[in-house]
Amino acid sequence: MKQELRTIWARLGISIHATQAEMDTLMSGNAPNKAAVLSKIFSEGRVEIDGDSYIPENVISGYNLKYGTNYSRMEADLETGRLDGKTIRTGPSFLMRQKNRGDAR
Repeated sequence: MKQELRTIWARLGISIHATQAEMDTLMSGNAPNKAAVLSKIFSEGRVEIDGDSYIPENVISGYNLKYGTNYSRMEADLETGRLDGKTIRTGPSFLMRQKNRGDAR
């Protein structure tokens, strides 16, 4: 029997490996150009999970409401030590999805 997949938004601490031109775009480009550069960097696997990662309090609250769960609403730290040095590769459409980004830290 196939289990239902549920989605929750999390903040992942990452390092991005970019060229100087890509860095210029990420730091001072317009939104469409930034999205294109990020898409290229992600699709080429030039991103590593290597920093502070967690699920924000307000995202957990929303998840509890949506799914009828009762998880602690305190920020949930995600232990990513086993992911240090691993790269992320994703499809080019990942930047176009709607996200519940939680609160800024």
